Amino acid sequence: AKSYEETGWGKNRKVYVEAGIDFNRDFGKHAVTAMALVTGERYTSPGLKYNVPRGYYGVVGRVTYGYDQRYLAEFNMGYNGSENFAPGKRFGFFPAVSIGWVVSNEPYFPKNDILTWLKFRASYGQTGNNGIGLYDAYGAFATGTYHGHTTLLPSAMANSALKWETTTQLDLGMDLGFFGDRLRF
Repeated sequence: AKSYEETGWGKNRKVYVEAGIDFNRDFGKHAVTAMALVTGERYTSPGLKYNVPRGYYGVVGRVTYGYDQRYLAEFNMGYNGSENFAPGKRFGFFPAVSIGWVVSNEPYFPKNDILTWLKFRASYGQTGNNGIGLYDAYGAFATGTYHGHTTLLPSAMANSALKWETTTQLDLGMDLGFFGDRLRF
């Protein structure tokens, strides 16, 4: 029987689960939504000579509040885990917050047929990335050649200091609608 490296084909297994709950209610001029989501993914390639299973896990949450379709606020969070990192560094927390003001819904905004939508918005938060390289942290591997075939070979010691790559972002925006919102920017 030929090995995976000799034939170029093999088998793998990926299991993905997701469960969530939503809430959406209006209380007079108040609008509230909430969402919670749990995800999990496990990947393995039993046909590979050096099979290193991978797992990703996460909890995501969002809460929004709106008052009279004029003042808006939102909080998001992600708590994610990856087996790409050594124990103790596998999980990261990534929060974000945003606010908005729909000026065109204010009672004092002049009603007209030219500028029909005006909204200011801002958001600030963090995102995380676990794709820092092939098994860099917990199972270091490198590409090598074995009897003329490219394969994965064990490389240097794993880097247990690696952790989630984090990006902090600030976004400011303005939405405009003209002519009954037929032209939007």
